[in-house]
Amino acid sequence: MGVRGIVFDLDGTLVDSAPSVACVLNEMRAEHGIAPAPDSRYRGWISLGAPTLVRNALDLQTGDCAVELAEFRRRLARHTVPSSSLYAGVPDVLERLARRGMALSICSNKPESLCVKLLEDTGIAGYFRAVIGGDTTSASKPSREPILAALAGMGTGPDDTIFVGDSTVDQKGSAAAGVRFVFFAGGYDDGVRRADCFLTIHEISEVDDVTRI
Repeated sequence: MGVRGIVFDLDGTLVDSAPSVACVLNEMRAEHGIAPAPDSRYRGWISLGAPTLVRNALDLQTGDCAVELAEFRRRLARHTVPSSSLYAGVPDVLERLARRGMALSICSNKPESLCVKLLEDTGIAGYFRAVIGGDTTSASKPSREPILAALAGMGTGPDDTIFVGDSTVDQKGSAAAGVRFVFFAGGYDDGVRRADCFLTIHEISEVDDVTRI
């Protein structure tokens, strides 16, 4: 069946948010007496989820990190992400898709309010009919629930929608929801099984071509 809707992951798919995350967490590392970490290390941690990201960044032992996590999110909410953080070709491909009448949505494990802020900071918020964050539904990816919520927001079904993402939670969530998974290999790949993907792309601009298959 043809494609009428696209669900996008956010971090590592449309936006390289690692430099902004690094800026915030390196500030917190300094307060803990820890040397700064490079952006590349944060790229490897982001797809693990915010609690693990914060624990790794602050060298915390496994356990509750609620205080540090809340502080990280508070600071991130004050941090403006520049539009230059968008992956190459993102604004152009979103504009082309919108002109074709394609329904677009976001499904991220980042809190919804931070998703909206990131989309607004980078100037692409107006393209999406639905923004589903990690706290929008009762479960986050790899559950199918947030992906199905994104489909409901677009008015599409699993058979006429693709999910574009960069991580294993995206891949597993897509499979659970019965949605074809398009792997963006230019993101924060944490071990995606390429053999199980509908397609693999290396530039976000390729999404326009994928929808014409």
